[in-house]
Amino acid sequence: MSYNVLSAVLLLVLPLTFARGCSARAKLDSAIGAAAVPAHDTLTRPLPDGIRLTADVYRQRATGDEAMVGDKPVLVCMHMTSSSRGEYKRLAAELLALGVHVMSVDLRSGGPGEIADRKTGERSGTMNETWRQARALLGRDPTYIEAYPDVVAAVAWAKELFPYSRIGLVGSSYSASLALVYAAEHPSAVDVVAALSPGEYMQPWSIATRVKDLAVPTYFTCGNTQADMGQARPVAAAILDQTKVRTFWPEDEGIIGDHGSRTLMIHGAVNHQRQWEKFRQGIAPVMRPLSAEELQRRREALAAPKKP
Repeated sequence: MSYNVLSAVLLLVLPLTFARGCSARAKLDSAIGAAAVPAHDTLTRPLPDGIRLTADVYRQRATGDEAMVGDKPVLVCMHMTSSSRGEYKRLAAELLALGVHVMSVDLRSGGPGEIADRKTGERSGTMNETWRQARALLGRDPTYIEAYPDVVAAVAWAKELFPYSRIGLVGSSYSASLALVYAAEHPSAVDVVAALSPGEYMQPWSIATRVKDLAVPTYFTCGNTQADMGQARPVAAAILDQTKVRTFWPEDEGIIGDHGSRTLMIHGAVNHQRQWEKFRQGIAPVMRPLSAEELQRRREALAAPKKP
């Protein structure tokens, strides 16, 4: 079954599924999880503390001339709390259809899977391997702030895997806040940020204070609840250079949204199409081709002798 056909089938069944009670989300997630997932590689990278960062990498078809004309951009995608890189398995086909590579990463603040049963609280899906190792090492669940070095490492890793690509950073819930902080602190490292339901989730950090000087083009969205909007809107408003900010608040436009990356899986054809239209517009800066001068600089950097 093609991804377009699969998407159409899901859009038809989603409204019915959601109408069937409080366990509908878990049933839907299981159905989507069982659907065809694009081919990908699961890779690991050692971190300084001995934990290995795990990522699923979904690639566009190689052309062989990336060094001369540039490569497709890569979106480094990060999950919400108690979740894992598997959060993007359900989105990978539609993300690939945008013409990007996808690198979904396990951060150490996570959990045993991306699928939650709202009745039992149990989680299933893809085990977050980075979280599993960190929890064993620490004897407790790592905090959101402790996951920030994983963001730094993930972007550096993406640059190694895709040396001729622009990089977009996609965050979901707490990781959206981490993505914003990273972009504010490393303005030349990424080309765009997509912050899906960011907020003040990690005291004593003030996200609004840390991102006020952000100079990277950034797309903000969130769910329809007052809690979600009350978190995301103030963070977006705190950025001093509003020319860098693009927002989509579904509630203002009569569209259904959801928390974090789930907003890209929202049911109903109109809602789903609008969410993806706004997302595509929001990440537009990462789609710009690299200049000839930038490609030359990258070729020279790769050819230079490595420092011992």
